[in-house]
Amino acid sequence: IPAKKGYTFLGWTGSNGSTPVTNAKVTKGTSSNLSFKANFKKNVTSKQLEEIEVKKLPNKTEYYIGEKIDLTGLRLTLYYNDETKSEVDHKNVKASVTTLSKEGSHEITLTYNKKTTTYNVIVKKPKLSKIDIKTKPKKLHYFKNDKFETSGLAIEITKTDGTKAVLTSGFKTSINNGETLSSG
Repeated sequence: IPAKKGYTFLGWTGSNGSTPVTNAKVTKGTSSNLSFKANFKKNVTSKQLEEIEVKKLPNKTEYYIGEKIDLTGLRLTLYYNDETKSEVDHKNVKASVTTLSKEGSHEITLTYNKKTTTYNVIVKKPKLSKIDIKTKPKKLHYFKNDKFETSGLAIEITKTDGTKAVLTSGFKTSINNGETLSSG
């Protein structure tokens, strides 16, 4: 009987079939090539998780700066010491970061029952997608040599990440605040 440390011999497979048998017999006078493989099962006193692996990435792998990691859709394969495996979804998985604060490619470490694996995400800087006038300037009618005034003007900006902000200063207009208007 073959021996392998930490394993139990189950039997032989191959020319005798796919079910392991411990008493494989070769008939006297057989002249064809025969092939046999020894089959073992790992000895396990208690089932323990050995490794985790990403089976399916989360639905979202591209983010804007400031967004939180969303593991929805994630599936992990769990490998155990008794050579079995199972799968879990994202519910009990922890990510190494919760909010993404820097542009670029980032490796995210996932932890499940003290075992870790990684996957990558891309983080982008949000861009300006829309500008609306929220409030018109107080002064709307001008004469020649009047100075242009932006007081009261408020604009609302919308970024590609969906965030909005209302600005009353810090933006440029085609005519500078305080610039004298000429004819035309």
